Amino acid sequence: MDYEITVMQVPPQTVVVVDGEIAMAEVGSFIGAAFPQAASAIAATGAAPSGPPLARYDMQGDRLIVEAGFPVDAVIELPEDSGVHCRVFDGGTVATTTHRGPFQHIPQAYAALSGWMQANGMTPAGRPWEQYLSGPHDPEPTCTVSWPCAPA
Repeated sequence: MDYEITVMQVPPQTVVVVDGEIAMAEVGSFIGAAFPQAASAIAATGAAPSGPPLARYDMQGDRLIVEAGFPVDAVIELPEDSGVHCRVFDGGTVATTTHRGPFQHIPQAYAALSGWMQANGMTPAGRPWEQYLSGPHDPEPTCTVSWPCAPA
């Protein structure tokens, strides 16, 4: 798949997420549980998600640190023992692309972003995230992949 890369400025984003440290093979099951858990926590406050579900990733050796949930319009107070957290992701410059097709092929989008950064004098400047515009069972699942970047 050919990936079109766009660079944009994004504002800080308030999110409600579930944290996990998992093996790469556990991503689907973790997200499958985290999204409903985050949505339920948001609904319990009377608020609603302000956009599609998202997940931010950080590879640590053979483990993946994941924050999975939803954007919201404002900070939400959540019980400390709920396993769900409200955070603000930093704003700034991101390189972004859209992946269409099976989610197991998303690494191709990361490779395209990484190659684009190298070719354009940019370097990663934070943890990337995916925003899921459709589910894995759709005929053509779609997500955006955004990676904070800065001049090298």
